[in-house]
Amino acid sequence: MKPIQITAASVFDNDRAPGYWILLVGTPAFLALAFALIVPLTAPQPAYLRYAQEYVNTGHIAETVFPMEYSWLAGLSIKAFGPSGLELLGAALYLLITISVWALARKGGATARNALFAALAAAIYPRLAEGVTKVWDVELAVLLMVLLMFCTVSLLRHGLQPSRVFTLAVVFGLSIAQRSNLLMLFPLPLYFCFMSAGTWRRKMSALVFGGVLSVLVLVAVNTLAHGSFFLSQNGPYNFVQGHNEFSSEVMLRESTSEPSVQLILSADGMAPVDEADEGDPTLQRYFVKRAFAYMRAHPMEEVKLIPVKIWTVFRPDVRLHRGLSPSSALIVCMSLILPAWLLVLLRKYARTGFDSLDWTFIAAFALYVLPFLLTACDPRHQIPIEICLLSHMACMAGKSSRRAALTVETVGAT
Repeated sequence: MKPIQITAASVFDNDRAPGYWILLVGTPAFLALAFALIVPLTAPQPAYLRYAQEYVNTGHIAETVFPMEYSWLAGLSIKAFGPSGLELLGAALYLLITISVWALARKGGATARNALFAALAAAIYPRLAEGVTKVWDVELAVLLMVLLMFCTVSLLRHGLQPSRVFTLAVVFGLSIAQRSNLLMLFPLPLYFCFMSAGTWRRKMSALVFGGVLSVLVLVAVNTLAHGSFFLSQNGPYNFVQGHNEFSSEVMLRESTSEPSVQLILSADGMAPVDEADEGDPTLQRYFVKRAFAYMRAHPMEEVKLIPVKIWTVFRPDVRLHRGLSPSSALIVCMSLILPAWLLVLLRKYARTGFDSLDWTFIAAFALYVLPFLLTACDPRHQIPIEICLLSHMACMAGKSSRRAALTVETVGAT
């Protein structure tokens, strides 16, 4: 009997091997522990921390401007684990993201090796690792985006199975509760629903059931966090950020469109706006009218804003890492995910054309980016879609590898 040899190749290629899962789970777990022990907790989005503390003290969040799902989870974590609950929540989201990226890649047909590499690339993505000790909703947004794509690909692969429709509806409701722009991805499951096998009655039943369940999940999250149903009222505030005479200058200078709001208020002779005032109905109407007035008066400027917005969303986010440093270098490298995806995509199209999975990710990318061309822009918005693209690249690389292997086998046989 020959002795069993454990090689690096066998560990990477066998997703049933203990070593494979030690790499997949152990890498983000180790990084999460290191960040939690070394890096102090910060709050780049302090409103979420304030709302979480309000939930701990009162059992509900009175604010109705911002989505409350992350703050609600943060409040529950603090209640359960004390001050360390925020780091534990960040670590849990970070670990789940890594595993979800792997699962999405495998569901799309990636090899075990490529799916592992995609997950590890997500694990070393700077903003995700740093997010373990940050109070912000980026990790939750990334996790929901990856899970939403996983459920969509499952629907593509397996059709209208009740369990998959149920899971997709729940994830979709959770996604909208935190990031309303993810509602733009609805055409994907809608298309796969109508293109799947089965009777028209079955398709309509799945669509109605899924839609109703998603709304119920959305209402449940809002009710548990706020105490009653509410709809986030920051839409006009985000809308005017992307349509004013200061938008381009501010985005190029500050890498975000948010400061432009204070500039238009000052230009119009109005007082600065605090977060607590954003939900004021009068101010909401002003934001909408101001944005539409600018769009009608400056159509050519609106066209020029499009590349500025694309650059703002997908530029390297080195605002906190000025100059050359390991962190800034890694962030710049991670910003190459989008051009790398485009190159791999074009290479595959030249060789074999696109399949249904490719069109799914292309459509998801377009639908995800579209809202940011119409509203607020910030480099953190790139993270959810880029993490999903890691999984798609793993799928395309896996198919290329299998085709190459088949070619070699055919030549050898000849």
